[in-house]
Amino acid sequence: MKYQNIFYTVVIASAFAACSQLDENEVAGLSNATEEAAFIGGDSEVEIRLSTGGNTTRGISYDGENFSTTDGIGVFMLATDITTINPEASPLEWKEYTDGQRHAKTMVLKNVRSDANIVTTLDEFSNPVKSTELVWAGAPTPIYYYPIDNWYAFRFYGYHPYQSSYTLQNGVIKVTYPQSYFDGSQDIIYGYSKKGKVTNDKNDEEKWRYSAKYIRKTGDTDLPKIQFKHKLMGFQFKIKGEKDYNGSYADVNKITVKSITVGNVPVGSATLTVANLNNITPDGSTTVPSSANDEGYLSFNWNNGYRTLNVKKDGSDQIDLAINASDGSDPQVCGDTLFLPVPPTGSNHIYTIDISLHFDDGSVDGKDFGTDVPLQLQFDYAGTTDFKFDEGKIYDVVIKIAGPQSIQVKASLSEWEPGGESDEIELN
Repeated sequence: MKYQNIFYTVVIASAFAACSQLDENEVAGLSNATEEAAFIGGDSEVEIRLSTGGNTTRGISYDGENFSTTDGIGVFMLATDITTINPEASPLEWKEYTDGQRHAKTMVLKNVRSDANIVTTLDEFSNPVKSTELVWAGAPTPIYYYPIDNWYAFRFYGYHPYQSSYTLQNGVIKVTYPQSYFDGSQDIIYGYSKKGKVTNDKNDEEKWRYSAKYIRKTGDTDLPKIQFKHKLMGFQFKIKGEKDYNGSYADVNKITVKSITVGNVPVGSATLTVANLNNITPDGSTTVPSSANDEGYLSFNWNNGYRTLNVKKDGSDQIDLAINASDGSDPQVCGDTLFLPVPPTGSNHIYTIDISLHFDDGSVDGKDFGTDVPLQLQFDYAGTTDFKFDEGKIYDVVIKIAGPQSIQVKASLSEWEPGGESDEIELN
């Protein structure tokens, strides 16, 4: 018997990222003050603050667990519209203004870090629920205010994990993540709030969103909310033991999955486009960013070489999952979800997997074996090879094993599950 050969069937099933429809981060400023005087430089007394909201259902999560409280969320508050309250208002541009130019300030919050505190509350059935409240980083906690002049309406942008530096060039703001962030264990998230509406109707409050004037007029009925989305995809590997040609599970239940390695992962850093004054994303847009200067585009160099990543289990490269198959048994989850860059449309990029197995044949040491060559995660979908992966999706990769027999490889992709859009992250 040749133990280096094994029967594999690789099945990828599309699954939704495991958090519910996005609830939104509330960035609020409340005031009972009277209308401010126009054209006065400096800050209003309308505070910009982060709030958890009243009906907490879940924390920041993508796989049922709250993500790191140490990495933080970077927040920008950027002018996106001129309110017309002052015909002499400076042209809209993002510049690194000094404190002496606060009357013309279009970048109120410039990569300000917000930290996450994990709290536990009870839902309506008295079940404990974890949630994440966001507070400005620093001791004592900083306080930020809307500008008093109301010359501009602002949009809030956010991303995670936080990076201490950013670039601003020709109205485009970007942050760069080193390769070390892309070890497969964490996601990148990004989002923005609604923005103001250009209108000449003096009674249309939409033109003031978001500003001190708008917060005063609307109170807590329309607080700024940042809607976050995932920027990576995930593979969740699963093992399904199958009967051998004798109709028995005996051999497959003597196999242990030692490790799984994914290949063709791009080498190098990645750059996230946070905001672009020249191409601001409209409210409600469903367009997927596709070029380096599109807001929300996460750019990798797909021509700079490739590396491998091991699927982890509780931080270890060794999975050591004993197959336990029987009639009607479900696939066994094999390691933690591995988060990976989404190949660009039209790139024909193919991820690969290598599997290391151990067969307990009754000898003292047993037999180690696995894939002779990497298996390609390239799949036909609805009769076409035009399948592409999507941000914010976790894909189940089901590997079917039927004991140490001759190798056969077959790949298929199930239809999308009903439910519409991929799940998003909840901030509350």
